[in-house]
Amino acid sequence: MAMSEFPLVLFTLFSQLGAGAFLALRLLERRGDITQEGSRKAAYAAFGAVALSMGCSTLHLGDPLGAWRAMLHPQTSWLSREILVFGFFGAMAFLYCLPMVQGRS
Repeated sequence: MAMSEFPLVLFTLFSQLGAGAFLALRLLERRGDITQEGSRKAAYAAFGAVALSMGCSTLHLGDPLGAWRAMLHPQTSWLSREILVFGFFGAMAFLYCLPMVQGRS
């Protein structure tokens, strides 16, 4: 594996870690098997993994200023779809953690 591919490995690792952590957190909350403090800490860690994966994905860009062009054809481009879906997931993860930061849960 070339070192230029390493950011993609990190993106895959951290994105799946974040998604799995949020899924496990929701299941634990639904069953009532986690405390409010534990839920808050787990949500922060999961969001951290999601944010880190997004940062890692930008390290692979050949032309960072032209990266917006990857979003132009979501109807035909799987890369465009991945960017849109994972961006939406990152926004939802942020909104999930927001009430915890403000002291409401």
